[in-house]
Amino acid sequence: MILAEKIHDQRFLRLIRHMLKAGYLEDWEYRETLSGCPQGGVVSPILSNIYLHKFDEFVEQELIPKYTQGKRRGTNPEYRNTANRRVSAQRRGDRAAARDLGKRLRTLPSTDPADPRLPATPLRKVRG
Repeated sequence: MILAEKIHDQRFLRLIRHMLKAGYLEDWEYRETLSGCPQGGVVSPILSNIYLHKFDEFVEQELIPKYTQGKRRGTNPEYRNTANRRVSAQRRGDRAAARDLGKRLRTLPSTDPADPRLPATPLRKVRG
């Protein structure tokens, strides 16, 4: 139990354990709690904050360093080639080709989606 790391009062820990296993009444019928803290319970907000704090520490110390390996994603080679062809077409005065290549550029991602240096969506710390 995460609470036992900082709290050494066994009576308090037992009280929390019993609150989590207490169950609930629905239409005057007792039902056991299957898992977790019941929503709207007295200890729900504090236990949620304690577990979310642990989760935040895990994400900060383990996941972010593991999956964030660079500052920027590399450029998409297909985008770069299309942009170069568009510039060449503009310099030649071929406006139709430049326009078509410009439309093609708008459909391509400018960065490489398969760049192994960064995750698909960069992980960042959400809570303060």
